[in-house]
Amino acid sequence: MADPTGVSVMDELVARSERQLERMRDLGDRMAGVRVRESSPDGVVTVEVDGNGALLDLVFSPLVNRLSPKEFEQLVVSTAQSAAARAFARRGELITAFNEESAAGPEPAVQEPPRSESD
Repeated sequence: MADPTGVSVMDELVARSERQLERMRDLGDRMAGVRVRESSPDGVVTVEVDGNGALLDLVFSPLVNRLSPKEFEQLVVSTAQSAAARAFARRGELITAFNEESAAGPEPAVQEPPRSESD
């Protein structure tokens, strides 16, 4: 039961806010850490992207010399798109898990302290 001064109510609100903030920081760290490496089906092109789909690394096998400029362009773009799609999916999974955790375990409601007649 909360004391009439509301101190325990405030303590619980502060604790709950701190837990939620820590969960949000953890989510941000996990999302910032998303990295996806994808290779083309033939292994000629390998790309790495971050969670925003930004290109971090691009590697070509010696077989790249056999591609026409158009084939080269299409292979790089399609491989990068595939990596970005996987990165976005991973971020979506992280957000979904965060939201499910938030919805699954609602914290007990903080009760208002009893009001006196003078309030």
